[in-house]
Amino acid sequence: MATPIVVFLIAVLALAVLVILLTPPRREQVRERPHDPSAGGGLPPGEIVYSDARGTAEPLIARGHPLLGKPDYVVLGRDGRRIPVEIKSGRAPRTQSGRRLPRHEDVLQVVTYLIILDDLFSPAPAYGVLRYADATFEVPYAPRLRREVLRIVDQMQALDAVAGSRDRPPRGTPSDATCRACAFRAICDDAMDTVEEDTP
Repeated sequence: MATPIVVFLIAVLALAVLVILLTPPRREQVRERPHDPSAGGGLPPGEIVYSDARGTAEPLIARGHPLLGKPDYVVLGRDGRRIPVEIKSGRAPRTQSGRRLPRHEDVLQVVTYLIILDDLFSPAPAYGVLRYADATFEVPYAPRLRREVLRIVDQMQALDAVAGSRDRPPRGTPSDATCRACAFRAICDDAMDTVEEDTP
């Protein structure tokens, strides 16, 4: 016969299993969404509250971080959360197996917008949208991606502090490959001139 402690432990274990099964999975990975160019320009449902599609909008400036950005759109979703949308004119890269994956620097660009929107508005955003000519991805506001962007920002600030003590900023070791992979190449004084920008 089972003791009361064993019965209690079995009940707690059963409850834990039930909670795990009923809790929706955390989406911390970038995932591909259906891509339909004809459906509302590929924007998520909601009201467009910001647009830089023509390149003339004022940048969004975070209060708590040294970040600013100009997403192509910000959509106010039905749940009251803002969704940044970044549109790239090129096609999504493919793996050797043919699977489409977004460029990591593009993902970090969307996460930067998520951090800015989180700083400016409540409730915090849940995800952003990254749209290529042939594929659309949902970029989660995942803690690991947020930490990566803020770590890069910290590194840039450290370089700026060093640069402040010299006549000209340190150049580091830019190259076509490193500049192409950097999420901040569009605003970096050291970016290689040969790197082509992704402009919509």
